[in-house]
Amino acid sequence: MSSVTWEQLEKTRTWIRAFYEACDSFNIQHWINEFFESDATVQVANSPIITGHQDIINYFEQQYSHLSYMKHTIKRMDVLSERIYVHVETIFIIENDPEQRPIILKGLVIIGKKIDDTKLTFLNSYVGPAPFLNRIQMYIESNKQVAKVKAVPSDEHADQFSITFSQIAEKYVGSDSCVVTPDRKNHYSIYPRYRQANKPTPYFELSYQNINNEYHYRLTINNRLYQLESGDLNHRHLTIIDNIHSNTDGQNQLNRPETFCQVNDYFSKLNKIYHVNIEVEQWPLGYLAVIILLHLHESQRNVD
Repeated sequence: MSSVTWEQLEKTRTWIRAFYEACDSFNIQHWINEFFESDATVQVANSPIITGHQDIINYFEQQYSHLSYMKHTIKRMDVLSERIYVHVETIFIIENDPEQRPIILKGLVIIGKKIDDTKLTFLNSYVGPAPFLNRIQMYIESNKQVAKVKAVPSDEHADQFSITFSQIAEKYVGSDSCVVTPDRKNHYSIYPRYRQANKPTPYFELSYQNINNEYHYRLTINNRLYQLESGDLNHRHLTIIDNIHSNTDGQNQLNRPETFCQVNDYFSKLNKIYHVNIEVEQWPLGYLAVIILLHLHESQRNVD
């Protein structure tokens, strides 16, 4: 094996930096055409070998479609006359991930390239993709359709809405479904569907007043009262927390705040999409109905 000169080493380091900058640019066709031979091969961990520009482009386009950000950092590089060993750290962020949580992977990439060539003949990556794939799968699962929601103006109560759920995911069918009723002026009752016939006390109630274009809401969840205003919804994320969740054992009392649900984006009529995390198992569609009602009424406000 021939030795590598200092000049060749510096050129290779420059090539590797350009290679990863192109990789991080999300311009996949340019990256592949610029740095890969037409018959190059790619193997990621134990996956099947991919051969040729088009198949390699198709593979990486599929991977990149899940990402909003990617950055490679070269930790160490060993250059030989016919291959390069790169120890690399990669940071990913999944597209539309409400947490925007970075995924960090570390590993070894072996690049087959003769020292004076400008394109590689093979790339073998030993960066374990499991955390990346697991995060994608978790995000896909969490974003499956829960239900189709139809909201229409109420025939009986001006400026209020009737809401119906359909195409409900199997896990929510039955006792977890709900009925949203604008039963009097500025007031909604939300019943579990299977209890509506008996007309029990609603599990959720939402009432409001509009004062100087600011809504003042009173939300009752299982007979517990929560109050919030439009200013709360415009200037911070919404989190509904039970502050009086207690266990009593003799004379000892333990207070444990419990988060019911969170909205991870601001309420605004300009905001078409927002993410809701419902963290309790009982009546999840009821919590979703409350969030939808808040969104509908906030969207009616004349906000500059």
